[in-house]
Amino acid sequence: MTDPGPVVKGPGPGGYALDLGGYQGPVPTGSTLRLRVLRAETPPAVNAWYATMYERFSAAYPNISVVEERVPFGSLQEKAQVYIQSGDAPDIIMGRTDLASFYAAGKLAVPLNDYLTPEYLGTLRPSLVESASAQGRLVVMPWEDGIPMIVYNLDLFEKAGVEPPAALAPGNVTEGWSIEDFLTMLGSLKEGLLRINDPSLVALEASTLGNGGPGSNYSGFEGHFIRMMGDPRADQQSDEFRTWAAVDSTGLKASGYLNARGAIDGMRHYQSLFANGFTPKGSVPKQFAGGQAAVGWEAMSLINRYTSSKADELPFRWGATVVPRGRSFHGCTQAEAPLVFSGSRQPAEAVALLSYMCNLENRVTYHSARGSVPARDDVIEMLPVYQGEIHRLGIAAAKHFVGAPRTPGWSDYFTAANSAIRNIALGADVSSTLDAAAAQIDSLLRKYR
Repeated sequence: MTDPGPVVKGPGPGGYALDLGGYQGPVPTGSTLRLRVLRAETPPAVNAWYATMYERFSAAYPNISVVEERVPFGSLQEKAQVYIQSGDAPDIIMGRTDLASFYAAGKLAVPLNDYLTPEYLGTLRPSLVESASAQGRLVVMPWEDGIPMIVYNLDLFEKAGVEPPAALAPGNVTEGWSIEDFLTMLGSLKEGLLRINDPSLVALEASTLGNGGPGSNYSGFEGHFIRMMGDPRADQQSDEFRTWAAVDSTGLKASGYLNARGAIDGMRHYQSLFANGFTPKGSVPKQFAGGQAAVGWEAMSLINRYTSSKADELPFRWGATVVPRGRSFHGCTQAEAPLVFSGSRQPAEAVALLSYMCNLENRVTYHSARGSVPARDDVIEMLPVYQGEIHRLGIAAAKHFVGAPRTPGWSDYFTAANSAIRNIALGADVSSTLDAAAAQIDSLLRKYR
């Protein structure tokens, strides 16, 4: 990443016309300017939150207007790429933490560290700072946390005659189901549900991540089956470490990593979900929420809505626990996170707006409206929903989780891996499919050298 030069220090927290959170950059200009924001469409309550933020910021700085463009979630990254290639991208773009290395390699984002106080950075969960950083610089602003959890329908467990998982305390989150326990439990559920004679019932719901179904979201779902079979504490030349890392230290080689022995074992576990009929081979929406699936692999943000929204309240008894473990306890913290475009003509003002939206009060109101998991533990303490046992368990688990594999070509890697995983779900040979995918990814990553 090219050094953009020193950031002029301003008065710091408390010294601006608004509470700009951890911002310590220059006082926003008195010249007339317009800040452009690109993000995905959200529910009305969240859209209203953004509108309020812009109005308050512009009221404090009447010379600065904020213009927002919203696109469907699935179109956001493509739209951002088109803008970036044009050289006239919005000042603030909603990105993702798993793309941090890509943003850094392409010099697409303003490094945020020097604009923010160390005290503010210390409020952010370390795992999120790590996943939002590349080359030692904070590339995107940690905005929320993606925490995977397992949900289960207690009514269906009872009907199937299967014991639900034992309760875990936050202090022993790494002691839940092993992957072998998890698969055995799904087998028992399948047998028990068959006795009910209702063909709509399944042991494990179809993935609802990405576009849904198998091969839909490597970092959010399928990659867990691979990376949990590795160990980040192992020697870096070992199969265990390479399985966990999924790419070499340069971020440019997948061979020997995506197709390591542990990765093959993990994908065989994944393939067994479909081969044994535990879960559908296609996309089927909302099987868990609809009462057709005994188990779901879902984000904690969705669990928040089950807990706190009358509209999303589940019509059956349910519980939640941590994701299964393999050789290690693994989870991926991929999440939305905004960046300031490196081509912005007003980077300080763009960071100031982001920092305003990230002050303590505004983070509380944002997560109250959005339901997503805060990146700050002090915000979590102020939200009643996180007093629940399930939520405390999820936050404890997140402290063990990490970001996606570190590669500037993550978008290429992600797409190729998803395609291979989809084929594996449909019955392709695991070893040869991963070999071919690793070789394909190596080829795709050459352009980043």
